[in-house]
Order: sequence, then C-alpha cells, then structure tokens
Amino acid sequence: MTRVLHVGMMAAGIAGLLLVGQVRLSAQQTGGSPVRIGAADLGGVVTSANGPEAGVWVIAETTDLPTRFIKIVDDASAV
Repeated sequence: MTRVLHVGMMAAGIAGLLLVGQVRLSAQQTGGSPVRIGAADLGGVVTSANGPEAGVWVIAETTDLPTRFIKIVDDASAV
C-alpha cells in the first residue's frame, strides 16, 4: 500500500511539473489604454533594440528647492 502511495505521489509530481512547464510568462502589458501623462509629469517607455524594457530605474533630481531633492523609483512593472 505504501509503495502504491509513493508511486501515485511521484506521478502527481511529474504531472505537476509538466503542467508548470506549459505556463507562459510575459512581462508585457496586454491591451488596455496607454498611460496618461499630465503636463507636470515625466513619463514614457524605456526601449532598447529589442523593444520595451522592464525593471528600469527613474531618477529625478532638483536643486530648485531649499534643499537638494532626489527621488529614485525602481518599477519592474513600468513596461
């Protein structure tokens, strides 16, 4: 009985691995409307020779304030 249980568990594990191998992962956004960028906003899409890039860093810096201001954003879902 124990052997049958172990074989059944192994079969279920192999079937699970085969199913997981069929999952398609994609970092690209599908459909939807484009992101609206206002007059006071910075925005756009970072692209390379291969198309849009994910996981970009955005760094904004100003010295127009009484103290130096730096804002850093790492947004992997920005594509």
